[in-house]
Amino acid sequence: MTLPTRRPGLVTLLLILVVVEGLFSIFAGLLFVLARDDATVTGDLEAAGATGSSIALWVGILLIVIGVVYLLVARGLANGNGFARFVVMAVTVINIAAALWLLFTHPGGARWSTIGSILLGVIVLAILYSPKASAFFRTN
Repeated sequence: MTLPTRRPGLVTLLLILVVVEGLFSIFAGLLFVLARDDATVTGDLEAAGATGSSIALWVGILLIVIGVVYLLVARGLANGNGFARFVVMAVTVINIAAALWLLFTHPGGARWSTIGSILLGVIVLAILYSPKASAFFRTN
């Protein structure tokens, strides 16, 4: 049995980024849910063929769920849990894909927010699979 290794600074940074991303996703989701009847939110979404209000509601719920998942697995990341690492990777990939979809289908004022979300996701993945992080998750 190997003793757990000390958590590298990159993994601590990853933990902070995951918590920030989780809180940001919850906040953005709440904004979508609360503003689902606002014409500035739903105007471009209605061109997609469904009611903008229902799309905004479901996007908001998805963002809230993603944020809650991030916050729930943060403790596992801190302890070097491999399953938590996998969940963060999967949710981050889904989040990047959703942000890319939003970037190209709704190129309005959300452009910088989605670009920031994509960049944050790429940074999370890069840190998550860095050599030091991989060694930490392998030994714990």
